[in-house]
Amino acid sequence: MKLSDLAQKFSDYDEKEKAILKRKNKKPRPSTRFRTQSFINIRDVSDGIIITNDDRYIRIIEIVPTNFFNKDALEQERIVYQFAQYLNHAPRTMQIKVMSVPETAEDYLKVLRSYKNLPNATKQTREMVDDLAAEIKDTVEIYKLTANRFFVIYEFEEFQMSPDFNYVRKILLGHELALAECMERCGCKVVNPRLTDNQYINTVLYEYILMHFDRMAPDFETQSLQIYQEIADRNPMKVDSLTIEDYLSPKEVAFYDRKFCEVNGKYVSYHYISDYRHRVTAGWLNPLLSSSYDVDVDIFFVREDRRKAKTIVRRSVDMQELVLENINSNTSVAMESRQNMQDALLLREKMYSESADMYYLSVLVTISADELDVLDDKIREVYNLMETKDMPLLPLDLRQEEGFRSTLPFVKLDKDVMRISSRNILCGELASVFPFNEPSIFDEGGIFIGKNKAGRFCAINNFDTTKYDKPHMMFLGSTGSGKTYAGQLMIGRSRMA
Repeated sequence: MKLSDLAQKFSDYDEKEKAILKRKNKKPRPSTRFRTQSFINIRDVSDGIIITNDDRYIRIIEIVPTNFFNKDALEQERIVYQFAQYLNHAPRTMQIKVMSVPETAEDYLKVLRSYKNLPNATKQTREMVDDLAAEIKDTVEIYKLTANRFFVIYEFEEFQMSPDFNYVRKILLGHELALAECMERCGCKVVNPRLTDNQYINTVLYEYILMHFDRMAPDFETQSLQIYQEIADRNPMKVDSLTIEDYLSPKEVAFYDRKFCEVNGKYVSYHYISDYRHRVTAGWLNPLLSSSYDVDVDIFFVREDRRKAKTIVRRSVDMQELVLENINSNTSVAMESRQNMQDALLLREKMYSESADMYYLSVLVTISADELDVLDDKIREVYNLMETKDMPLLPLDLRQEEGFRSTLPFVKLDKDVMRISSRNILCGELASVFPFNEPSIFDEGGIFIGKNKAGRFCAINNFDTTKYDKPHMMFLGSTGSGKTYAGQLMIGRSRMA
């Protein structure tokens, strides 16, 4: 490389560093009048139901996913059909939240370490357990493995001035049972703390909300104790005035840039899918959900009244016909109008012939990083990924606060964000999104394999007849690639288990 080229490279690097430093220095001092508690807006949590200050009743349900793409095409179609049947009777407005959380493998390691205490455990077995546990921890830390957690969020939608809480609970419970039944048919499970005591329910819901701000936050009991102790040390008189919002709110939220905000010292940027494919396949959002880019995805959908939807589609067809009559048929505008016309006609046909409901769909993508340059690189990579899948992203420029508020687990999408991000879609295409997919094979009591291409922790129990017809395995690879060693590891770990 020439000296001039090298000098230019260092100059470009310095300019980039100066730009990043300038963006960091723009951060204003926190205002004493600005309280992050205003974002939470929770009055109470009772029987697993969040009651907000504006008298809304919200339920958060966690879903244990299935490996959707490990199933054949016929099974995938059946799952999409079952999900569509549920959506027809689901609450009118819903939010599906997919959160990327750091993988710790603690549950797996706990089971693994228990092997050391078995009566037939030898010294060699205990040494093997220690070596494997160390290897798993190194794999998780070095590759920064992640996992997804899935939540369905809905609210009590009937308009009543002062609804009876028992009636609200009954309605929300009915929706939960319908969701649980649907997920059972789809191969998923509902994490159902309803069968345990009320305190546990509240703690679980608190942790869901806390996780939105800090993925490495301790459990709610530890968090509450830390905050209580901090306030007691600073001003003991304020201890009695602590509320739920004080325990749940983020420590700091700063909006000082058009493209990102800062939450608890982490840089976060909000984006939305601006366009979609005209023809979708089952699991069409999976490339983003199963990527290794550590992003959150919020899917909002609102079911439109059928009579109003037919009127909207009819007007759209008339408008496109008018446009095509008044412009040259060879222009790009005419081609786009023709495509919109075909989409509107397809919508109208399915709405009349199949009685399909129409929805408004918005998909928000949250990208975060610890450093600004890492955030920029990650945004660029995610944009490239979505561009190749014909689902381009656009940033919520100058709307970062609206994006932050919308992605909170309170099923409340900002009106301006909804206006620019929503797209009408029929029930069948909406069901095809089926986001409850975990792209790894992780079996309880399985043998540790490593990580897959999506950066997920993999462990397989090939003797689990409830999931696999036969226990056989096959190793494929070129000479010297490690087939024999992999087989020895599998046999050794199987013997250990």
